[in-house]
Amino acid sequence: MAPFILTAIQAAQVVFPVLPGFLGCVVGTLLFGWFGGFWCNYIGISVGSIIAFLLARTYGRELVIKMFPGSRYERLSSWAAKSNSYTAMLFLGMVLPLFPDDFFCYLTGVTKMSIQKFATIIVLGKPWCILAYSILFSAS
Repeated sequence: MAPFILTAIQAAQVVFPVLPGFLGCVVGTLLFGWFGGFWCNYIGISVGSIIAFLLARTYGRELVIKMFPGSRYERLSSWAAKSNSYTAMLFLGMVLPLFPDDFFCYLTGVTKMSIQKFATIIVLGKPWCILAYSILFSAS
């Protein structure tokens, strides 16, 4: 059951952004090796990212503002609405480590981006950072 529990925890840590996802990547690698840890983390984080997007899409701006108070939301949502490069920046952010992924999953949910496009960005962009963490932490 341990792989399923880690996968669920990784999904939950995106939906309830309290802990950074890389901690689960460390735990997954230590428990299941780089390969097993990668798959648990990738599936969990991807599912959690899509759930966060759908929650924001369903409950709107009010939810995102409550989760991420302050001027950060206003500034970034204004930029996302006007920017021609938001999609590219979102993809790049999913590839790079230490990007505030959780916030951007919620933020993207209140943009006009389709769920299909968002899911494609997650599925194609997210594995690279998780794979890097998995290999890095397995070498330690």
